[in-house]
Amino acid sequence: MFRSLFKKTDKSVRSGPVDESVHAARPGDLLTISGSYLEFEDAYFLVEKRNRYTSGSIEWHEVLGVDGDKRVWVEWPTHTGPTLTVRKDARPIGLDQAGISKDVLLRMDEEESIDNTLIFEGATYHYENSGEAFFFDSGLGEGDGFWFWEFTSDPESKVLSVVKWDNVPFEVYVSDILPFDSVNVYNQ
Repeated sequence: MFRSLFKKTDKSVRSGPVDESVHAARPGDLLTISGSYLEFEDAYFLVEKRNRYTSGSIEWHEVLGVDGDKRVWVEWPTHTGPTLTVRKDARPIGLDQAGISKDVLLRMDEEESIDNTLIFEGATYHYENSGEAFFFDSGLGEGDGFWFWEFTSDPESKVLSVVKWDNVPFEVYVSDILPFDSVNVYNQ
């Protein structure tokens, strides 16, 4: 029933199949998230913003969804993959609070070894990648550069991301890894 309230049902208006995946999410659309411990099963998030990122030949997107006082970021690669990440819109954690040192991050960036690990909140996180990336606010502009480090938990249920912008302290974020089809979009 909810879907019928927010989707056009006149099939003559559509020129092709309707994409209800997060790939199609745009400001003004609604999205739902299932399978997350973040307790978003009953929430319908209004997409407020869609951003784009690049790093080398890799591109990914994120949307900010809002439902009252609940705010979430959903992030996914441009190519269709089996998973995406979801995180609460919360204040980032600092390096000290996360128990991570700048020297360790710099060493891991130089080594680029998947044998490197971090311990955070009792869980082991394995180094995935690091490098320079560019942020395109609302998908526009020339892009603002920043540095990032990504680690995946064991088992693979969470991503720990460390971000460093110019003139801003290091920021640490933790996101849930969910199946790609756990997010549905209702186009407006």
